[in-house]
Amino acid sequence: MANRTPSITAKAVVTAFSAMLILAVPLTAQAFIFLLPLVAGKGDKPMKADHIVKTFAENTVVAELPEGTGYAYLRAGGGSVGLHPKHGKLEGNWYVNSGGEICATWRYPSGSMTNCANVVDRGDGKYQWGERELSVKQGDVKNLDKK
Repeated sequence: MANRTPSITAKAVVTAFSAMLILAVPLTAQAFIFLLPLVAGKGDKPMKADHIVKTFAENTVVAELPEGTGYAYLRAGGGSVGLHPKHGKLEGNWYVNSGGEICATWRYPSGSMTNCANVVDRGDGKYQWGERELSVKQGDVKNLDKK
C-alpha cells in the first residue's frame, strides 16, 4: 500500500477561515483597518497594470465599509475624490505601484492613510482589492468630481 499525502479541500479551508475572528487594528482615534481572511479561488491572478487603469480610471468604485457604502471617483491623472459614510467628501490619489498593486491615499481630518493591494477581477463588475470587495460603475455616478 502506497503512502498517501492527505489533502485539504477548498471547503475545509473556507470552514477554517470562517472560524477566525475579524481583527480590527486601530490606526487613529477614528480610523480602523479591518483584516478579513481572503480565500483565493483556483486560478485567481492579480490584474495587470494596464487592465487596472482601463477598468478603474474615470470610473466610480463602490465599497461596503463598516460605516456604510463608500464611493470613490478615480481620475485618469491619479487624483481621486471620495464620499465616506462617516467622514463625508475626501480628497486623495491613486496609482499602480511597481508590484502591480493599486495604492490609494485618502486625506482624512485626522491625517492621511495609504493602502496598497493587488486586484482580482471576480466578474460581473466585482473586484477583490486585498480583503475588500469592490464594484465599478461607469463614470462619476455621484458627481463627486464637480466643484
